[in-house]
Amino acid sequence: MSKPQLTKEKWGRNIFAKCECHAHAVEISWFRGDDGTYEDRVYLNFWHHGHQDYTLWERIKMAWRILRGRTVEIDEIILDREETKQFGEALVKATEELPKAVLEEAEGK
Repeated sequence: MSKPQLTKEKWGRNIFAKCECHAHAVEISWFRGDDGTYEDRVYLNFWHHGHQDYTLWERIKMAWRILRGRTVEIDEIILDREETKQFGEALVKATEELPKAVLEEAEGK
């Protein structure tokens, strides 16, 4: 995976990470409220570039969104504060355990 890009905008922040194949990506966004504080939700978007079985009407709608300068994500989930914390902890745990799992697999365990 290429290095994730963290951007800070007036509306909030986001992290965009592309897959090594450059056909998939994940975007994590969180937004500021009108009072300047961040919302208690995190938006997790999944991106896919390439062929999918979209109908003609779906392709026209996606093209129209792109022409208007909007984005086309394939899926989005919204996590509350606790779910975001659990998701983050799971990612940290995975990064800690991944080297162990690769080593065990190489050793045939």
